[in-house]
Amino acid sequence: MLGRTLTEHLPVEEVEIIRLEVQADPDAFRRIGEEVSEQLDYRPARYLRRRTVRPKYVRVNDKTAAPIIAPLPPLLREKLLATPALIAHVVVSKYADHLPLYRQADILWRRH
Repeated sequence: MLGRTLTEHLPVEEVEIIRLEVQADPDAFRRIGEEVSEQLDYRPARYLRRRTVRPKYVRVNDKTAAPIIAPLPPLLREKLLATPALIAHVVVSKYADHLPLYRQADILWRRH
């Protein structure tokens, strides 16, 4: 769909999701990494990358326990790059504003 070179210059909105048990007792866990996923988002007259960060934790006292990570929020479709806001914008532009997809892509490339 969209290449990495297109999205690298866009501003990033980062959301961090931490599991409830880690929030309840943060001293019992040690952060060992994170899972990061990105989607292309749209706000009126502005495109941005929405980055969701899910830290990985292991228990400090139990070295044999598996790492834990917060689940991703529900997605429209697995591995979909676009957010619901971007899809809504494309659909409205196509059917209400009569902008074909190739023109929308051209506008995206030229303006953003």
